[in-house]
Amino acid sequence: MEDAESIAKKPRFSSGFPADFFSDPSRIVPIVGNGSDDEEEEKQQPAAAPVASTPLDLEWERFQREVVNAPDANETKKEAYENATVFAEPVLASEIPEGFPAPETQSDRRSRSKRQKELDDRELIMDRLLEEERAQEEADMKVVSMKNRLDLLRQKREAAKAAKASSVPA
Repeated sequence: MEDAESIAKKPRFSSGFPADFFSDPSRIVPIVGNGSDDEEEEKQQPAAAPVASTPLDLEWERFQREVVNAPDANETKKEAYENATVFAEPVLASEIPEGFPAPETQSDRRSRSKRQKELDDRELIMDRLLEEERAQEEADMKVVSMKNRLDLLRQKREAAKAAKASSVPA
């Protein structure tokens, strides 16, 4: 029990420092809170800001306001996003995106199939002409070989007649 009474008699400091620890009142550590989780209580009891007298103190206070205690960037972005109004004029989009080929129409398909049929017919005609030309060349070669054979036979006959005529004494 004596321990409880002696603890109760000792002065308690919320900041952990005795009241007369700082000799300069402008350097007093502000009381950060009384341990409660209620933000409303903390907002109702703002910490007493020391009065700045030197330019260095003024600069330090400005630094704390602008940098240390600056509003959260995400919150300001969120507010700006929520308050933003987006408006754009409607624009007709083309049915065919850039870089894509145009879709084929019925007439395009017909004309393409007609061109393909004409091309196939021309190829068929050219194949027939080449085949006929080859056949003609083969026939010409046969004719030439037959003429050569006929000439050879004529020469043999003439040679045989000449040999017969020279062997018969007159």
